[in-house]
Amino acid sequence: MIKINLGCGPDVRPGWISVDFPPTHAGQVHPDVVQWDLSKGVPDSIEPESVDLAMSSHFLEHLDDKDGRIFLISVLNSLKKGGKLRLCLPDAFRTCKNYVEGNWDFFNPVSGFIGDHYPETRTLIDYLTLCVYQAGEHKSVWDAKKAIRVLENLGFSNVYESQFDPTIDLNEPIRIMYSIYVEAVK
Repeated sequence: MIKINLGCGPDVRPGWISVDFPPTHAGQVHPDVVQWDLSKGVPDSIEPESVDLAMSSHFLEHLDDKDGRIFLISVLNSLKKGGKLRLCLPDAFRTCKNYVEGNWDFFNPVSGFIGDHYPETRTLIDYLTLCVYQAGEHKSVWDAKKAIRVLENLGFSNVYESQFDPTIDLNEPIRIMYSIYVEAVK
């Protein structure tokens, strides 16, 4: 069974082909990570219709919509018939909903990431900005409806919003709280 973890960051798993580029985690390159610019699609070393399971966790939002579609089409082409894609993405809908509702408690877990810039003028919009843009690292915003519509439009089938699955997803409370999970089949 061929399993690929696309945009793996530090999440390198035994039995998976882990792909990431550029090395952004403390500048270290893990020896078991395939270095590849995923905005151009999956690595050339991945044969078409060879992958059983592809996952990507908190990566797709780092691509703009055009490159995101290039990436997803290449994932679709790499999957065997019946192969599965699992996405974990920041949930823009939930984040925006909590902003509109003025729910400071929702944003408290990310307060350590906001930095010390201008605390005297900080409002809830600063936390929304952090969640959406991640200091300029995020180039697209996703919710379940958009992910489902894009995947179906590109040719995936059986696309649905899933739930956290401890057998495959990173069990990090902050990631679980701010994420959506979407699965699709070729």
